[in-house]
Amino acid sequence: MAAKICTAKNCASCGHELDRDELEYPRQDEDGDVICTGCYREKYEGTCDRCLEIVEKTELAMNPGETFALFEPVDDLGRGFYRALRWPIYMNGYVCGYIVERNIQYVGQLDSKAAQAAKEAWTPGGCLCCACRDEVELHVRRYRRQRRRRQRKGSRA
Repeated sequence: MAAKICTAKNCASCGHELDRDELEYPRQDEDGDVICTGCYREKYEGTCDRCLEIVEKTELAMNPGETFALFEPVDDLGRGFYRALRWPIYMNGYVCGYIVERNIQYVGQLDSKAAQAAKEAWTPGGCLCCACRDEVELHVRRYRRQRRRRQRKGSRA
């Protein structure tokens, strides 16, 4: 089967001229139009706030049951990892927004990777990619096991 040849010369979104790589490996929007890397990135990709990797935005979507990070205290909530229990988790008012505390659950303290990301974060919280959510779940389980062991040792003494 022959490779599809891109005949467009300009990005269908911003109008900029497509470069050689964009012509050789064209990216398309939902209408099938060829768009440049910048427009594709802006529309379909995002950055994980923990590992800073670029991933598809659909991977960053916070669905109920998934974890996210708060890098700094917000309202009465401290820094840490939280699980979205149901929607909405955030309400945006005319002047400011707030987190709906009854719809989230604290699951554990930030790990070293998230603590490092917090130093560079420009928002108080962040979405996690699938790989980071898996790592966080392991971190949280490990943290809980260690806490239970310490509690058992303390009750024996």
